[in-house]
Amino acid sequence: MKRNLILIGVIISAAIAFTSCGEKEELSVEESIVDIVIDNNEDRSTLSMYENEFTIDARLIPDGLDSIVNVKITSNADPVGFVYQADLDDGSYVDGKIRYMYKRFYDLFQVALFTDVEREAIKVNGQGDVVTIDIADGLIIETIPFDASDCISINYWSSIQEDSIGQATIFVYNYDFDGTQNPSIDVWSSYDNTKVTYDLEWTDPSIYNGLPTFNNYTTGIEFIIGSATANGYIGGTSGCTVYIEYNGHIYTSTIGETTHKGLPIQQ
Repeated sequence: MKRNLILIGVIISAAIAFTSCGEKEELSVEESIVDIVIDNNEDRSTLSMYENEFTIDARLIPDGLDSIVNVKITSNADPVGFVYQADLDDGSYVDGKIRYMYKRFYDLFQVALFTDVEREAIKVNGQGDVVTIDIADGLIIETIPFDASDCISINYWSSIQEDSIGQATIFVYNYDFDGTQNPSIDVWSSYDNTKVTYDLEWTDPSIYNGLPTFNNYTTGIEFIIGSATANGYIGGTSGCTVYIEYNGHIYTSTIGETTHKGLPIQQ
């Protein structure tokens, strides 16, 4: 019996020693960190009419912060802006034997033709703008530029296969669009450089539940794969380049590849 008691005592002592060695000192992070990502693309550094959303991922020094922090969003177009109250969650990470504590929030905002607090949208200028983000009354201040240049995107609705018809929709954004314009575009491909002109149709904002962030015109186009351009169809083949000319610029896209971002301008 005495031997068993001694063995139990050794086990308990070992467990206490293990717990003590495993304990981690808890400290607050030494500096706050804020990551701003545009349209889920970490490579983007400038907002546009198409890539107009940005997320704020903030990990803040917890000392002196409550469960809510003020996030003020302003721009040159709206220097008053609005204040968003972000809920803070407790977070931590471990480095060695130290657990670092922080307060975190993650929220989505956008730029638009108007300021709308409920949609967390801030108005920007048609000549370009800068959005300012003020977190915790000056604790951190960040800025993001907005490029108001025309923007074009294309969605391909069907797979591109030889001897088939492929369909797509082209969206054209311009800051001043209000439905009174009559814009057109020229489209051709690297497979067949015959240009086809399309008149664009106004996208009526009333079809949305709320106002769109920016207005656009659209047109549907069709590709005839493996054949020359004819009867309004754009001749093309898998992997060829589609060219879209609008307002003095040529935009490019790879046929069949919807990129969910503004098309690049040919240099």
